[in-house]
Amino acid sequence: MESLKLNNVIDILRSKHIDLFTYQNLRQLFPSISQPGLSAATKRLIKTKTISRIEKGKFQFLLSAKLPHEYELANFIYQPSYISLETALSFYGIIDQFTYQVTSVTTKKAVAKSYLQKDYSYAHLESKLFTDYIRQDGYLVASPSKALFDYCYLAMKGFRSRNNLGLINLSPTKKQQFISYINQNYQLPSLLNFVKKNL
Repeated sequence: MESLKLNNVIDILRSKHIDLFTYQNLRQLFPSISQPGLSAATKRLIKTKTISRIEKGKFQFLLSAKLPHEYELANFIYQPSYISLETALSFYGIIDQFTYQVTSVTTKKAVAKSYLQKDYSYAHLESKLFTDYIRQDGYLVASPSKALFDYCYLAMKGFRSRNNLGLINLSPTKKQQFISYINQNYQLPSLLNFVKKNL
């Protein structure tokens, strides 16, 4: 039975520029290694601080030339998801507030997770609203209008604080552009009324 050598793993992960991976990814990279052998090797890799276990079946390669951005980690930890809400609004300068946790939306159930002393929260959004996000620097993030949409929509539903809407300072022109964005992309008259009253 072929064994998995530490140096082999390091060389392959580095050559393929892999910094985040799943157990299934390892099985694909090393198909000749048995499942018990791969499981034992994974434990050795964690013990030698070559990799770090993020959660069951998900790992970070600690000897990578480039450490993943926390937004990339957020996408990887819980899929499908994209950066949105407070984190994206702060990222775009729509609010001045600094966010201590990384906030995302997902089509799966809402959850909160933690890794390396960083908190990651995921709010649920219906599949039909899981749109208008872009890939930037290796992670998925909502467009500025979509980040604002997501926040207003979840605030209207009671899943985000309405108090934070006061931190959003839109000029009359920007507010009208946002209303047009909702009109053009989503048929939600209740959200339009909410935005008109609260922004």
